[in-house]
Amino acid sequence: VDPHAAHIVYHSGIPITLVPLDVTYQCILTDADVARLLNINSPITRFIADATRFYMEFHDSYQRIEGCVINDPLALALTIAPELCEYEEHFVDVDIQGGVSMGKTFADFYQMSGKSANMKIALKVRARQFIDLFLERIETLAQQFPSTPSVKA
Repeated sequence: VDPHAAHIVYHSGIPITLVPLDVTYQCILTDADVARLLNINSPITRFIADATRFYMEFHDSYQRIEGCVINDPLALALTIAPELCEYEEHFVDVDIQGGVSMGKTFADFYQMSGKSANMKIALKVRARQFIDLFLERIETLAQQFPSTPSVKA
């Protein structure tokens, strides 16, 4: 929601890996995935189920996606498993001129601008491999924090 801030970051010179929505939207946590997590009785697995329920309902109702797109976890996962994606380096900018394209991010895939690449872009993802990694990490964490039985007084 802040194209001017994005513009500053894109041109800052810091190493950037962009993971666009068309890549993250391939990473869908399904009802079966959540059921797998709920096999572990933990507040962590219940939190994941509760936190994703709204998104699953939204994606199903409005986008006909059966499951929950988990964008941010993919971006985080790439810090420990960059091989989950295939990348290319390109010049990327964001429109800050105003009008209907304000905030639109665009990559110069054909080098029309003549500008050097300023970031690496994830273009393909091994979506199921990522989902399995996500599930394994959550399961490992959840097993460390099992639910304790309630004690009634």
